[in-house]
Formats: sequence, C-alpha cells, structure tokens
Amino acid sequence: MPPLTYHLFLFFASFCLLTTNLSSQECSFANCSFEDWELIDSVSLPSNWSYGSNHNLGYKVNQSGQSTHGSSSLLMRGDTLNFSGPGCTLDLRGNFKLNDVLPANPFFTFDIKAIGTQDPNQIYFKLYAWFFKDGSSCTNVMYQTYDPIPIFTSKSFLLECEGIDSIKLWIEAGALDGPTDGCENKSKIWLDHFRFETSSATSASHVEKTKIYPNPTSGIIYLDGGKTYKHYKIYNTMGQELQTGNIQNNQITVQAGGLLLLVLIDNQGNTLSDSFYRSN
Repeated sequence: MPPLTYHLFLFFASFCLLTTNLSSQECSFANCSFEDWELIDSVSLPSNWSYGSNHNLGYKVNQSGQSTHGSSSLLMRGDTLNFSGPGCTLDLRGNFKLNDVLPANPFFTFDIKAIGTQDPNQIYFKLYAWFFKDGSSCTNVMYQTYDPIPIFTSKSFLLECEGIDSIKLWIEAGALDGPTDGCENKSKIWLDHFRFETSSATSASHVEKTKIYPNPTSGIIYLDGGKTYKHYKIYNTMGQELQTGNIQNNQITVQAGGLLLLVLIDNQGNTLSDSFYRSN
C-alpha cells in the first residue's frame, strides 16, 4: 500500500464542490438514475449494460435505497474472490443513445459515494466515458479515486464538444487488495444520477472558493473568502456524521480527530465540501 501521506493527498484531491440542487436535473439517457433496476445478479442486467472480463470475480451489483435522485442508486460491492491478479474489481459497461443532442461544451456529471467497509484505504474506482457525435468520437473523460468519499458527492467534467448524441461508459469498482486475504465486502461504491448540464455548480470556475484553514488543525478551522455559509456537518471516512451546528464568526471548533470531511451549507441548501485533518 502507498504511504499515509500519499493516501492523505489522494483523499484531499478526491473531493470536489458539491451542490444539492444538482439532483433536480433530468436524466439524459435511459435509466441513468437506476430507478428501473431490479435486484441484479450475474445472469441478468438491464438493457444497454453488460459485464466486462472481470464479471466472474464474485462482485455483486445491486439496486440500493440510498440515492440523490429518485428512490435508488447503483451499489457495487465485493463478495468473494477466486482470482490470482492484484486487487479485485468489477467491470461494468454501458452504451447509450442520448434523449437529445447536446449543445456545445456541456458538463458531464454523476454522484458517487465510496467507503471501505474494513479499511478506508481499500477503495478502487475508475470511470471511463467516451462521447460520440454522429458515430465519431468527440471527447472522453477518465476519473479515478482510491480513497473514501463518505457522502454522495457530485463529480463534474467540462466536455469541449458540440452535438454529442451518445455515450459509452466503462466502470471499474472494487478494492485494492484481495488475492491474499479475499475481497468479501471490502468496499461499497454507490453511483447515481448520470446527467448532462449546460453549466455546473460543481465546477470551481462557477463557484467562489471558500478557503478552509489551517489544515491540518489542532482544533479550530477558519473560513475565509467566497460565499457565506450558515451551517456545517462533519463526517469521518466511513460516512458517519460526527458533528453538526451553526457557523459563528467564520470558525468551527472540531471535536473529533483524524481525517474528516467538512460540509458547509448556505441558506438555499447548496453545499461546499472539503477534507481536512485534525490532530488528536
């Protein structure tokens, strides 16, 4: 495994800006919020989806009641493993025709939550997305993370292309370790609400960034610049809510220690998330 400092860097880098009003956007292709998926097994998948070469590794794909849009999301989780290679992942692929041809430079956005059920550093997730116009490749996106995302967080990517009419997805999800000690329930990764937007509140170019300092902290964090936030919540790497309250004088006294996620909330319910470390 990489050293702790590497994991801290990846954890800090993995969080992007989060706005709750994104979940009101409509889907752009069939069942992109996973509302029509029944319990899925290795025999049957919904239309337009297929397993890749790693589908026999014992990984399971299920419909989950946790969601950011509608009533369900896609849950990818480990079960058992008979595999000789490094790590253990599920390979899921989909090809979709969009409901409408997209205007120039849209944002591709999805919601993700990821936890290591035994070790927070066991997560493995990678998403490839190819975008097509009239059957020809227009642009592509690759996103990956190896570290926890303890609450649903929106990831958004600018597509510098016009006239996109179809998308191909390739999703790899699982755990980093496994062959020597099994993969049973080592990670859970939720995906929800794949969509396209003409603007993105998750993009730093569209939101004034609020600085959170010092990081690491010995107990108090301060907010500087950007918009005004009235409330906050603090989570650990397993997604457990540890602390909540109102923001006074642009500062928050942190009670818990370790690697944490701070979510700031304004009066309209929009949120900004960032990670930090509090020494014990």
